[in-house]
Amino acid sequence: MIKAVVLAGGKSKATLDDLLNRIIEYPFYHEWYLFGKYKPLIKVGGEIDGIKKRRPVIEYTLHSLTASRNVDGIIVVGDKEKLERGLDISLKTYAEKCRFVQQVGTLKQNAYHAYNAAGRAGHTLFITADAPLSTRQGIDNFINACEKDSGNYDLFYPIISRKHLHKYEKLYKLRAYFWVTDDITNNKDEFMIKGMRGFRISNMVIANPEKIQNPEFMDFAYSARKLRNPLNACKLGLLCWREIFKYAKGKLKLSDIQEKVSQVLGTRFKFVEIEDALSSLDVDAEGDEKNIEQINGFKEPQSF
Repeated sequence: MIKAVVLAGGKSKATLDDLLNRIIEYPFYHEWYLFGKYKPLIKVGGEIDGIKKRRPVIEYTLHSLTASRNVDGIIVVGDKEKLERGLDISLKTYAEKCRFVQQVGTLKQNAYHAYNAAGRAGHTLFITADAPLSTRQGIDNFINACEKDSGNYDLFYPIISRKHLHKYEKLYKLRAYFWVTDDITNNKDEFMIKGMRGFRISNMVIANPEKIQNPEFMDFAYSARKLRNPLNACKLGLLCWREIFKYAKGKLKLSDIQEKVSQVLGTRFKFVEIEDALSSLDVDAEGDEKNIEQINGFKEPQSF
């Protein structure tokens, strides 16, 4: 059994910094739609326990976690007041299994704060609040896949190949695959290009935060990836110039990334390939709610 942390941090009021960040990010991520909104409480149509309706995206994540056979405690870190007011916590399974704690700052700070609140239980599942298509089975499969190697690795990151994602490309406008030579699983499929496989990352990880020597790099890498700090993006480029050069030449291997992440974070890092394509689809841009509703077959109830 494992503890789970739901990362539901975020600002629900727009600031000048947020505005500038969105302007910088927009050409790359098209996330202007979320400006000034608290993402965990954005409503998406779906079904839970036979009831179809629109509910906050985080409720689907909580439902999957409470149904998991491998999760025995859930900490939700975010805007505690808004979450408790916005969720249907009258559902007994939420109230009995979930504990809400107030967010304290950055992604890394919130993760460690929640980890401490969970009792510093070693390997812990961290999952974002905005992936409503994550399933109980997908979560359990990932936990089971990591369990046998838990003594050898401190951080597990799931990746999904294009083989399992291609059917959602047109609907979800999926473009951000990273193409590498897969020398870890050595799997092959019909979607390979020049011997390389395309992958996307999932919205969950399993980590033992106490075994990560350089956790501050998490916020550094996040701000660089999202271009929230162009200087950090340049620093990241300098830090990983060899890997970037290999990628541009089509010679980057999956093991190259795994070794670099292990080195930079000061931990034992491992990629784990999973088949749960839906766990990588989240609410980031305008229209994503409709896309999710189309995938899960939700239709607006007719009124008479």
